[in-house]
Amino acid sequence: PVPVATLEETAYALTVESTALVVLGGPDDGRWFAVTGLNAESPLLGLDYRPSDGLALGGDGQLYTLGRGGAATPVGTPQAYGDLGEGVAFDLNPQLDALRVVGTADGRNFVTDPATGVPTEYTR
Repeated sequence: PVPVATLEETAYALTVESTALVVLGGPDDGRWFAVTGLNAESPLLGLDYRPSDGLALGGDGQLYTLGRGGAATPVGTPQAYGDLGEGVAFDLNPQLDALRVVGTADGRNFVTDPATGVPTEYTR
């Protein structure tokens, strides 16, 4: 028999509706948690993990930290990213401790401070 691969670490994913976290690996493998505390009109557009404090980050114009049980806590105030479109690249660089947000609608590119939620538009 071929051994089944197991995840050594825990990962999180958003559901298609962006209203729940799915746990992959670890003791809660396969469980899902409703994301609470969000603006009802704006589902999360992205999700990433911040190693410095172990918090998941999500955003919809408002940056949030996400607790293990799905509770969303706002970071800073809502920001005007413009029309990001249907797809968003949302990635935390742990060495710089900076969050990159890139929209597909107009290709705008932002670097966001994960401690304050304040974005700076990146231009060449």
